[in-house]
Amino acid sequence: QLDVEVEKYVNTVIDVTADYFDVTVNSLAGPSRKQPIAIARHIIAYLCYKRYDYWSIFGKELLAIIHRDRTSFIHGNKLVSQLINHDNKVELAVKDITKTVTAELG
Repeated sequence: QLDVEVEKYVNTVIDVTADYFDVTVNSLAGPSRKQPIAIARHIIAYLCYKRYDYWSIFGKELLAIIHRDRTSFIHGNKLVSQLINHDNKVELAVKDITKTVTAELG
C-alpha cells in the first residue's frame, strides 16, 4: 500500500506533467512513444526518483499508473538527468513542473 503522502506527490506529478505537456493522463499510460508523451513519462520518473530516491517506496504503484516496466522507468530517470544539462527545454520543463507541484502540495 502506497503511503498517502507519496501517493499524493506521485499523482500530483503525473497531473501537472500531463497538463504541462498538454496530454492526458490516459495517453501517458498508452503505448505511444511520440513526443511529448515519451518525455513527459521520463520527467515523471525523474521527479519521483529524485524526491524519494528509493524505488520500492512508489515503484510498483507508479508503474501501474503509467504502464511501463522497471527498466523503462530507470531509463527515463537517467535520460532526464543527462538531458537537464544539455537541453534547455527539458531543464525548463523540470523546473516549471517542480515549481507547480510544490505550489499545489503546499
